[in-house]
Amino acid sequence: LRQGQPLTLVNLPIDEKLTRAPSRYSEASLVQALERHGIGRPSTFASMVKVIRDKEYVKIKDKRLTPTATGAKLCDFVMARFPDVFNLDYTAQLEATLDRVAAGELRQIEVL
Repeated sequence: LRQGQPLTLVNLPIDEKLTRAPSRYSEASLVQALERHGIGRPSTFASMVKVIRDKEYVKIKDKRLTPTATGAKLCDFVMARFPDVFNLDYTAQLEATLDRVAAGELRQIEVL
């Protein structure tokens, strides 16, 4: 090629791709995701789902958990002020640390 040389476009394929938001969790898929990330315990899963429903942070729509305006506002507030709460690794690690306190391996004051 030389500077200023005219070129002819032979082919310009255009692939239209639409992005989609991830599907909403059902109650069961939320529990599975929590288990997969090491968050919560079998004894707490039902109460976690109950709390977010009772406080109307989510509504059930088409068998899926859909955030309400209150839930979205709470999420924005917490994410802005306490971002670690939404960090799955942090939350799982905190739960593991609390398990060690419960087992007597760590003292509560050390964790605090």
